[in-house]
Amino acid sequence: MHPFHPPRTFLTGDGLRIWTNPRGSPNFVVLLRGTMYTATIPRSEIDGAMKQLSAGAAPEAVLGDGTREFPLISLTHAELNTRNNTLEVTYVTGLGTARDRITFAYSQDLEEIHGIMRKTLGDHFRIAPIRFSIFRTLGAPILSALLLGMLYWAGRGIVATGSGQQRRFYWYERYLQDEVGPQRLLWIAGALGAFTLLWALWQVLTRPIGFCIRKVEE
Repeated sequence: MHPFHPPRTFLTGDGLRIWTNPRGSPNFVVLLRGTMYTATIPRSEIDGAMKQLSAGAAPEAVLGDGTREFPLISLTHAELNTRNNTLEVTYVTGLGTARDRITFAYSQDLEEIHGIMRKTLGDHFRIAPIRFSIFRTLGAPILSALLLGMLYWAGRGIVATGSGQQRRFYWYERYLQDEVGPQRLLWIAGALGAFTLLWALWQVLTRPIGFCIRKVEE
């Protein structure tokens, strides 16, 4: 265990688990009898909340009206991202489908959640490594590059000289022809293209890694 890990309580009889992350939102996570509760409470109240829960108090009474809860069995999809210690869950409620994102303080916390979920969910769920998705990882940069190419093609047509028949009906046409010009337009497009390439590289380097949990369709 991390030497500066915040204190946690384990009452195996009731299946109580508590995780705290003062810098996260939510910053307080409770797992009790197969149901997960999340809430954001003042840092000064964290220790007191842990003591009350250890004494048997109901999470809703301790954490307040902003508490969100869902049984693990109601999950339809979960993603455990070991790169940034986050858990993203999609689950069924009485009003439809809801999503939550929880950031844990340490990788050990996420590993513990992973073990509990594997044991609790059983054969009704399939656990597999997160696969690389081109659409998810590079979809936005690719669309941006296509849009940039279209804008450059259109702008080049506007600033092109020759035959003296330049359109100057709109303000952006006059601006591109008088203020920007072909060389500056090319420089701007190149700079934006380099930024898009760096963005795509960043997306690849920071893509989620870990495990994905999906409910098995009957």
